[in-house]
Amino acid sequence: MLKSTRKVGTLVLMLALVVGLSSVALGYSYGTKEKDPLVKAYEEVVFSLNKSDQDWEEVKEETEKIEDKLEFLQKELTEINAASPFITDYIANIKSGIEAKDKEKIIHNFQLALAGNVERRLESAQKEISEYKTAKALVKKAKGFYEALELTIKANNPEGNEKAEEALRNCLSSLGNPGMFGFGAQEPNLEKYKANKEVVLNVLTEVVAK
Repeated sequence: MLKSTRKVGTLVLMLALVVGLSSVALGYSYGTKEKDPLVKAYEEVVFSLNKSDQDWEEVKEETEKIEDKLEFLQKELTEINAASPFITDYIANIKSGIEAKDKEKIIHNFQLALAGNVERRLESAQKEISEYKTAKALVKKAKGFYEALELTIKANNPEGNEKAEEALRNCLSSLGNPGMFGFGAQEPNLEKYKANKEVVLNVLTEVVAK
């Protein structure tokens, strides 16, 4: 799919400013203190591409660091949902973007990978919904990947971003609660979870995959 060119120039500059000024704003702060390597690479790539003297070697190096993760994501996401709008040959597309010095193509494919990770984690959490701790950790990881895309989503669809954020919170609440020694326990609500998962993925499709 071709990415919409709406607000690309302004958005890319905003991404660079956020990355340069704050290592927390696009952080992977859910489920672990460390950012996911893909999020780290995305931040570094955006920053490198928006220097006055673009650092293409840095972009190449950051991509090489996560090639295995991109390859795994493509395979895993294809198994989960072969019709996912976020599936592409991330590595080939990013490499061709580097060769052509096509900044937008590179960033777009990184964003597809981030969105693909949101989908992968949310789908996995649905399968593990009866395992509260596992499902909760997966939803929080999905939220971490979503936050790396939040600036993009806000710029293109602020209302959709609000809906997706609320839907992610609802996904968490849909998991129920095991309570303390069974006291106050709440059963997971699978239908509520599915509905809110779709809201998140629809927003990502509208902004990232088109």
